[in-house]
Amino acid sequence: MGELLKIAKEKGGSVIVYQLNDLNIGWCQSCHTCVKSSTVTCAIKDDANKILEDIADADGIIFGTPVYMSSMSGQMKTILDRLRPFTREDNSSKMMPGKKVVWAIAQRNPDSTRYLPVFEKVMFPMKFLGFSECRLLIASGTSDLEELLQQKEIFDKAREIGSWLAE
Repeated sequence: MGELLKIAKEKGGSVIVYQLNDLNIGWCQSCHTCVKSSTVTCAIKDDANKILEDIADADGIIFGTPVYMSSMSGQMKTILDRLRPFTREDNSSKMMPGKKVVWAIAQRNPDSTRYLPVFEKVMFPMKFLGFSECRLLIASGTSDLEELLQQKEIFDKAREIGSWLAE
């Protein structure tokens, strides 16, 4: 993920990084207050509202997560659920058109296709929320930085996706 951020900065983009584990983010209560509002704020007053605000202002987003139990981390799933304020009651999107999203996935399993169906499935809510284009970057066979640094093809792909994101 660092390479994606580096390219975005080199291309003139500003970068904000959130460590979800360090934030106070509660679970969606399905109160639907957000979908009835013209804004992208949540009725739950916690750190998720700052993330929602930054996503609304951004041209591109990178979601990074390790694979836990064959899926994204619980923290990532919680923030994904909290993106509901980007939709209206009729399920149309409040998101500005043209926004791009990248999912950067790190997994210990050496088979880069092992969890691909899980994350391809995540692309549906991305489109539903209003992201116009979605890409995946999967770093497989890695459980620490040293293993990741040996994967030149991942860095090449990260540079390619980072450039696309910054276009």
